[in-house]
Amino acid sequence: MKATSTIDNGEDHSTLRVAGELTVQAAEEFQAQLSELIQLNSPHLEISLSEITAVDVSAMQLIQASRTAAFEAGKTFSVTGPDEEGVRSLITRTGFTKLLNITTT
Repeated sequence: MKATSTIDNGEDHSTLRVAGELTVQAAEEFQAQLSELIQLNSPHLEISLSEITAVDVSAMQLIQASRTAAFEAGKTFSVTGPDEEGVRSLITRTGFTKLLNITTT
């Protein structure tokens, strides 16, 4: 199942919730959602990966680029999840858990 995402926009905190397979096939749409998230007026941005079932390096690179853009815009940025053990293992093995400071839910 290709990734789906929604943005919960709050005054001081906005969250991009992603579900499904976050792979290169979903990269263009995911990048558009990340750009939309960064443009919001919220000072804190979060990406929730708690409902993803697959991820690849392209998605993690997009998250890293978005993190950099958020910091440059003066915003804080966090990533939570994922719940799926295989996905969590891949993110840990590739070093993105530490790089992005991902917290598990």
